Amino acid sequence: MAYPGRKIQRITQCALFSAVICLLSPWCVTVGTVPITLSLFAVVLTGSILSPGMALVSVCVYILIGAVGVPVFSGFQGGPATLINLTGGFIWSYIPVVVLISICQQKGAVAKILLALIALLVCYLIGTMQYMLITGTKSLLSALGVCVAPFVIFDIIKFVVAVAVGDKIRTVLKKQNLL
Repeated sequence: MAYPGRKIQRITQCALFSAVICLLSPWCVTVGTVPITLSLFAVVLTGSILSPGMALVSVCVYILIGAVGVPVFSGFQGGPATLINLTGGFIWSYIPVVVLISICQQKGAVAKILLALIALLVCYLIGTMQYMLITGTKSLLSALGVCVAPFVIFDIIKFVVAVAVGDKIRTVLKKQNLL
């Protein structure tokens, strides 16, 4: 049985990573209709460090904070309308993405790469589908040109850096018996 301090430690870690996502996500550079943000970096970093359950809680808390109107989404937006607009699907995708990335941390190098690629594809799929639904775009190729093509390189870089940094932080935290 875990001692009570361990439960408080886990709650604190979830809150801390929710805060990290909240702090990094609003900063963006708009390219067309879909901005380049640090939110995916923060979500992948969270998944790289925390267990799947804790990472999931952290992302859900971030989404709830934004949903109630705190401006933690891209471009300092907040509120439920942001979750149902053109790019809201990308925010929703953080839920499966963070779980997949967190599962990655327990795998070998090849499995990590494959699961990270699957996580990125899941992000693109959910985000693009909502974009198509909201805009009425019928052409998947056209939607991918707007929602995916301009961001692939940036997102791969964010994934690689976040996983590398997350692995280092996770190693240090484990040695300190903080995870």
